[in-house]
Amino acid sequence: MNLRPALSYTGLRLSNVVLGRALYLNNGAGWLDVNKTVLLENAVMKACDTLDGVVDGIISNVAACKLQAPAVLAALRCPAGKNDANQWVTGDQWVKFITRIPTFNSLTFDPLNPGTYQAQIQQVSAEAMRPTPTSQRLSRRAAKRSSLTVSPMKSSARIRRSTTTTRSCRSSVRLPLSFVRFYLMPGVGHGTGPFLPQVDSLGALEQGVKNDTTPETLTVTDSTAATAVRTRPLCRYPTWPKYTGGDVNFSSEFQL
Repeated sequence: MNLRPALSYTGLRLSNVVLGRALYLNNGAGWLDVNKTVLLENAVMKACDTLDGVVDGIISNVAACKLQAPAVLAALRCPAGKNDANQWVTGDQWVKFITRIPTFNSLTFDPLNPGTYQAQIQQVSAEAMRPTPTSQRLSRRAAKRSSLTVSPMKSSARIRRSTTTTRSCRSSVRLPLSFVRFYLMPGVGHGTGPFLPQVDSLGALEQGVKNDTTPETLTVTDSTAATAVRTRPLCRYPTWPKYTGGDVNFSSEFQL
């Protein structure tokens, strides 16, 4: 089975509402236009691209990059008294689902103080997080040690890397480590990004089932037109590929 842990859906939508209020209240004072969004992206890349040893447009050492966030934001923050900020998803439809009011103004919904809607939020959250037949079958397979799980992960604005990591680590506690494998894919977004991966996770799974060979570091190939066929190690979490010298397009020039 190829497991891709997903997300805390209710928490995601609550954060969307917080974001939407920050963007649109006060006549949209918090909106970031395209230029400011690109400015932020470039600042993060400048601060974090070299943390894996090479400037290649791919941030591999994500944990170290997160530590740079306060400094990056401080350097870009507007002077006091000026209003500037944007994004895109606001959780508007989710709020209408929670309230059951099609015309409800989501900007008046405070996720930190939901009032009479708190019970409904808790119920929806419990339903979303309830174990599924698939997860139950997975636990039974793990107990029988009849197969293994390979878990590549892509970053996404909806499925956060940190949430996926947390849930995968919890799965590793519940399931035997010989059964679970969790990988992060640097440079991979939700259907986009500087590195579009091709990885034979099915082959790794097949080898595990047939030959009892547990996968460790795999190799991922880029299918982006401009950088096609470059390769990187696909490292088990929490390791990441560090450049050691040589041709940056070959996974052999990186180590864990």
